[in-house]
Amino acid sequence: MKALKVEGVYHWGYWVKGLEVSKLQFSLRFPPPTTLIGAISFPLVKRGYAKNILGEIDRNLCSPVKILSEVFQVATIALDGYGYYFEDINVYILLHFQGFQKDSETGQIRRYLPKYRKGAILNGRVYAPYCRFTSIYIINVEKAVDLLGEDWESKITRSGWEISRIGSKESVVSVENVSLLDINIEEKVNVVKTKFYFPSKAATPIESLYFREKFWINGFGRDDKPQPIEYTIPGRRNPVRSSTINVKLTNVGVVYRLETGEVVISART
Repeated sequence: MKALKVEGVYHWGYWVKGLEVSKLQFSLRFPPPTTLIGAISFPLVKRGYAKNILGEIDRNLCSPVKILSEVFQVATIALDGYGYYFEDINVYILLHFQGFQKDSETGQIRRYLPKYRKGAILNGRVYAPYCRFTSIYIINVEKAVDLLGEDWESKITRSGWEISRIGSKESVVSVENVSLLDINIEEKVNVVKTKFYFPSKAATPIESLYFREKFWINGFGRDDKPQPIEYTIPGRRNPVRSSTINVKLTNVGVVYRLETGEVVISART
């Protein structure tokens, strides 16, 4: 296995909608693994680096990320700065959230009436101007060769440099460094330090500086239902920040130690 480490900076911050929301527009405090995988998959597909996937996408009505996610066995991120969560009131088009009930005054269907066209919505964002981040991807080399070819290392590295946003389309980032690194897998350690979020079933925090968030896997297409997974995030919810804490591994926890010293934790399936 290999690890891709991407270091960069957010321009203003980011927002990522939570699972199974529509009209509600709150933001998760940290970009989930699916968002990180989507960020690097975009240049992989745009540049035509991935092979033999278009037919499968057309038949299954799913994003290319569904297939490319098999390459990235683990994805996680830590903030090297602060962010602050806010909710702004914005005016949105709301017709597509209206049902087909009839309006009591006109007798017409609410969905088609102009007076229901717009409404005030709370929109959550994490403001983190010039906040630096480090994202790490644990790469399944066998899958990378299968989907990207023998030159997968250069393709993934170039795609890391081409990440332009992590979050919604406005969550713009500038990448400053990309490294493809060797890793050691440690399954028999007891306590480790990490600042990168991990599945809660993989380890138990020893220190109190953490919070938990519901992320998910899958959910990349019409018939690809997301599966919620609880993650432990070392740091604070607000102000949003990452912190290095001691954690004790469970019997399903696995440690990936990068050659540059970072520790990433995952869970055996």
